[in-house]
Amino acid sequence: MNQNKINIAVLGASGYTGGDLIKILLNHDYVNISALSANSKLGMNPSNVHASLFNAQLPDFISLDEIDFTQIDLVISGLPHNNLHNIINNIPNKCKVIDMSADFRFSDVNIYNQYYETSHNSSELLSETAYGLSEIFRDSIKESRIVACPGCYPTAVLLSILPLIKENIISLEDIIVDAKSGVSGAGRGNKEELMFSEISESMKPYNIAKHRHTPEIEQIIGDISGKEIKINFTPHLIPINRGELVTIYLKTINGSKAKEAISCLNSYYKEDSYVHISNQGIPSETSKVRGSNNCLISIFDDRIDGRIIISTSIDNLIKGSAGQAIQNMNIMFDFDESEGLTSFGMYP
Repeated sequence: MNQNKINIAVLGASGYTGGDLIKILLNHDYVNISALSANSKLGMNPSNVHASLFNAQLPDFISLDEIDFTQIDLVISGLPHNNLHNIINNIPNKCKVIDMSADFRFSDVNIYNQYYETSHNSSELLSETAYGLSEIFRDSIKESRIVACPGCYPTAVLLSILPLIKENIISLEDIIVDAKSGVSGAGRGNKEELMFSEISESMKPYNIAKHRHTPEIEQIIGDISGKEIKINFTPHLIPINRGELVTIYLKTINGSKAKEAISCLNSYYKEDSYVHISNQGIPSETSKVRGSNNCLISIFDDRIDGRIIISTSIDNLIKGSAGQAIQNMNIMFDFDESEGLTSFGMYP
């Protein structure tokens, strides 16, 4: 295991995922937080922006132009979508890059341009980018300079079903995903529809039939299966700060039942620290993973013959973003994969 310290620059460090990223890095024995950028909070200290960091010793927020990348080993970007692809070519090739936005998730630039309504300015780098679903693509993550962290919904969905697709337990037809996430998934911007008085005592679907994570999920399933597929995906906003629950309805192949699916996932993830399969018939819930890098998966036989139901919970800010970024960093630099990620979740 590598035990040399690396210097890290975090871009867009004032958002929710940036705050969680900093907290995890402070518990990591082999990193130096060398630079933190935040255009809207220039000159401020992170302790004045992220409440839980009030007693941490951290550098003030600076602009991108002020970062000396010659002294940086790794750049972790928490910038919003449609930013990093415009500036990545200004980062020296010696720096590895982990992106928490969607800018490098798509191998097909046309899909990115369509769903994010822009024009990708670094499309030549897409072919050398690894998709950062840690437990599935560990080998390519280790060898890549650029790693694109998955979206939070794709993380929960793909961890639940990719091994089942590989082992021909589930059908690629009629995949239905009902997804729910807390309001932190929308970022820290001041939006009227995310005010407490607007979301409290309510739940609603959003981006019906057009959510950007849908083609991302379809792309990775297609890469694994070698087939072009379509899924039915509907996200919902629920009145909690953090946490995500997806319920997935699937057809099985050759009479497979929940017990075969459970056995498959247990076997696939037996060496992994953060994916846990329930063997007790208890549905997943967000309170069990809140504040942790864990993913909890439960599988049930449907009352309709030939179908199973999967419920999966993650913390959208940790396993769905910042925690997975650190897990990928540990893989890239040959640290122990759990370094900095050993904290239990928050309960209650």
